[in-house]
Amino acid sequence: MNFSQACAFLNSFQFHGMKLGLERIQALMEALNNPHLLYPVVHVAGTNGKGSTAAMLARILQESGYRVGLYTSPHLVSVRERFLVSGQMISPEAFARIMTDLKRLVEAGYQVTYFELTTALAFVFFAEEGVDVAVIECGLGGTYDATNIVRPSLCLITNVGLDHQAYLGRTRREIAREKAGILKPRTPVITGARDVALKEIAYRASILDCPLYVAGRDFKAWGRKRLYFSFPERDFCLESIAPGLKGKYQFRNASLALAAAVLLGEAGFEKISPETIKRGLESVFWPGRLEEISLPEGRVILDGAHNLDGVRALEREILARGLDRRFILLFGATDEGGDKPYLEMLRILGSRAKKVLITVPEGPRRPITVDTWRSLIREGLPFEVAALVEKPSSALKAARKLISEETPLLVAGSLYLVGKVRNELLSGLITS
Repeated sequence: MNFSQACAFLNSFQFHGMKLGLERIQALMEALNNPHLLYPVVHVAGTNGKGSTAAMLARILQESGYRVGLYTSPHLVSVRERFLVSGQMISPEAFARIMTDLKRLVEAGYQVTYFELTTALAFVFFAEEGVDVAVIECGLGGTYDATNIVRPSLCLITNVGLDHQAYLGRTRREIAREKAGILKPRTPVITGARDVALKEIAYRASILDCPLYVAGRDFKAWGRKRLYFSFPERDFCLESIAPGLKGKYQFRNASLALAAAVLLGEAGFEKISPETIKRGLESVFWPGRLEEISLPEGRVILDGAHNLDGVRALEREILARGLDRRFILLFGATDEGGDKPYLEMLRILGSRAKKVLITVPEGPRRPITVDTWRSLIREGLPFEVAALVEKPSSALKAARKLISEETPLLVAGSLYLVGKVRNELLSGLITS
């Protein structure tokens, strides 16, 4: 298969739904001689921030001189974004070659899902590339996520919020229990979870004899525009870092990546130093997370906030930047499990916007349709919807007519929408 054919094969599994469980991926890995056991792994789970945290840690390791694999999901534009080695995407040729091998196994009778195929590809690719370490992000939950066949050197749970409740549980306690499923015996655990979720993770850690390090208790980050970090038990501190990822909420994610780097440094990754940690945090880039793109008519801010906790963090950032009632909102959402509080998400951001436009994201997850939005608008919202446009490209054109140097456009509600808009904007800048 060439790259296009490999993508078509992968995409043929896109609408088969989620099938949690480890039996299929374990069988597939055994057929491939278990490539995921050939390198150390940091396993990252959490409701929000896990991609950003994983990217920060991977960048720190890269700046420290290690060859680093980074596996994340979903992608914004190209599926190749999911598979990075030292910051470089997998080549189309390597993607096609490995996917061809996986296709042969599927044709031989191995059962797989879309995510299991991408996970298998990542494990094989990183082994072929001879990575020194891989940072692996969970796709959904933890216990039954396809990535949970790794034997991690370190586990990290960023936080626990209400998302994917149809699959993970209705309460934070239940969801925390699922995410704590990535813990392995005597493996250190870092978490930014709080309250009942932290209690659940701590309980699991105690059963498995896992050293547990908690943000705000064992280490902390603080500051306004520059970040300061302290890990007293390890006699470690850093001062005046300007993180590459913007937004105050990224300080907490950065503290998790910093704590992970400190523990990895003690566990044999001796090239990690305060200097390489600082360089890594300051140079990291992660698209679609408070990312700004400058256009002739004004700025566009792209943020992948797609659940209540993420939207509330984005609202705090809006207020901190003095943008209350001073931005145009382009919003779209999905509701694949029937558990997305998309209306509340829109109310939070829409009440802060100068004008609101709604569109329908394109992607594998079930979007909120124009008909659904029309019904909700008729029932009443605490703000006026300036436009309801089905196609994101048409909605973007309409939104661009409303922005100015003082009034930026904020795109949020769905990573699929952010990816579509980002691709369109960057393609336009390249060709213009």
